[in-house]
Amino acid sequence: RLQAEVKARAQETARKEEEERARLRAKEEAERAARRAAEERERLARQEEVDRRYKEAALRRESERNLAERREAEMKAKEEDDAKGVPLQIQRTLSNVSGTLKRQRATAVAGRSRSASSSSSSSSSSSSSGADDRPRHKANKKERRLSVPKAPKAAMPGWPTREEYAGRGQAEKDQLFWRFVHQALLGPSSSEQLCREHVLGGTSCLLPDAQCVAREVFADGSLG
Repeated sequence: RLQAEVKARAQETARKEEEERARLRAKEEAERAARRAAEERERLARQEEVDRRYKEAALRRESERNLAERREAEMKAKEEDDAKGVPLQIQRTLSNVSGTLKRQRATAVAGRSRSASSSSSSSSSSSSSGADDRPRHKANKKERRLSVPKAPKAAMPGWPTREEYAGRGQAEKDQLFWRFVHQALLGPSSSEQLCREHVLGGTSCLLPDAQCVAREVFADGSLG
C-alpha cells in the first residue's frame, strides 16, 4: 500500500509538472503571437508612411514640372508677341474698328448722293434763272473729298517702296509706321500729339474725341 501511495504521488506530481509546462508553453506562444502582430502592424504603418511620402514627392515633382512648362509656354508666347510687336496689336485694333470704317464710308457715300442731288437741283434752277453755280459745285466737291481721310496707297517722296520696307528690321518698320501715321494722315498740326496708346486701343489719349482720328488710320491702306 505504501508503494502504491508513493507511485500515485509521483504520478500526480508528474501530471502537475506537465500541466505547468503546457501552461507555460501556451503563455509563451500567446506572447510570441502578440509580438508578431505588433511587429506586423508597425511594418504596415512604416510601409504606408513610405508610400504616402513617395506619392507626395511624385505629385510635387509633377506640379513643379507643369508649372515650369506653363512658364516656358508663357515666355515663348510673350517672346513671339514681342517679336511681332506693334503690327500684331494694330491688326487686333483693325478688326475692332472695321464696322466703324464701313459706317463712315456709308455716311460719306450718302453725303455725296445728297450733295449730288442738291447740286443737280441747284444747277437746274440756276439754268432756268441764268445764274452760274460753278463755285458752289466746287465747294461741294471739296467737302465730299475731305469727308473721309484717306491714306495714300503709293509711297510718298522720301519713303521706301514696299519691297524696301519689307526688308527693314522690325524696329525700323515700327518707326516708319508712326512717321506714316503722323505725316500722311495728321499733317504738321497739333493733331500730331495723337498718342500711340489710343491707336492701340488704350485709354491714355489726351486729345478730345473730335480731334482723334485713330479709328481712321487704316481707312484705305498703309505701308504694311
